[in-house]
Amino acid sequence: MYQGNEIIGLLGWFIDLGDEEQEKEQNVRRFYMDEESGFLSYRGIMISAQHYDDAFHTSGADYEAILLKIPGIESFGREYGKTGRRLLIQAVGDAIRNTFASTSVIGREGIDSFLIFRNGEEERALKKKLDKLAEALGHIHSAGGYPCTLFLGWALVRGREVKNLDDIRSLLIRRTAYYKK
Repeated sequence: MYQGNEIIGLLGWFIDLGDEEQEKEQNVRRFYMDEESGFLSYRGIMISAQHYDDAFHTSGADYEAILLKIPGIESFGREYGKTGRRLLIQAVGDAIRNTFASTSVIGREGIDSFLIFRNGEEERALKKKLDKLAEALGHIHSAGGYPCTLFLGWALVRGREVKNLDDIRSLLIRRTAYYKK
């Protein structure tokens, strides 16, 4: 700041680069992660899925996309609020992780939907995993002290069934349409 031709002070601000890096990391995490479940967000899962699709088109390594629908989550959230829903999603997330995490990329597709991408495997082995998950969800009878009953609906699309990654979501939704109430 000048008074006439004389400098009488300085005007400015400081930016703590440590805080800026932390804020940048949090924004990236919000962009790619679903905070309630700890899984990837829809955006994050689709970016990861692109790697599976690229591998299919370059080397023929087939992959599968599995849409899990758990309709009770939405009504549970309406009944018991955001905190209750968060607790239920964490319990559901634990069951999904215990079943698929070591071999899959998992994301949350919507309030009551989860999307899994993984290398293709024999259908019987996949069915065993889905039965195990359905059983685990059936053992969740409450979250945060609130009662619940969960059921699993699912659909499968293999990479070889579609022309590109964009077609997967619509085909999955068509295949799970009968699970909606």
